Amino acid sequence: VMRCFVLADDGKTIKDTFSFGLRVVNGGDEDGAWGKEVLQSVLANFEFIRQFMEEGPANLSVERYMPEGPSLKASFTIWFDGFREVGMIARALTMVAAIPMVFMSIFHYIAQLTSREPVWPEDVRR
Repeated sequence: VMRCFVLADDGKTIKDTFSFGLRVVNGGDEDGAWGKEVLQSVLANFEFIRQFMEEGPANLSVERYMPEGPSLKASFTIWFDGFREVGMIARALTMVAAIPMVFMSIFHYIAQLTSREPVWPEDVRR
């Protein structure tokens, strides 16, 4: 996840933060099959950011994206992304964790509904 800082007028003090992008975790070697897949996810994430910054949202070439604005489906996707890709033993353990994950998905959605819209400075909007 890319963490971004909104600076105060002095250019040094952080007055707010936000994050975006794909959450990627890798505890292994990047030379293995899993490590290569994780590295590819990281590179694809940065390519998405590059395209967005250079060409704008209308020209993105992505296979999957999250909708703008609050979405219960997006909240569940965040918490359950990759669930189908885990093995049988991990899936059984994940089923135990699924109940709290359901609540976290709902809380995430509520947070989106009740959060304020960011107000971007003119130079950032341009």
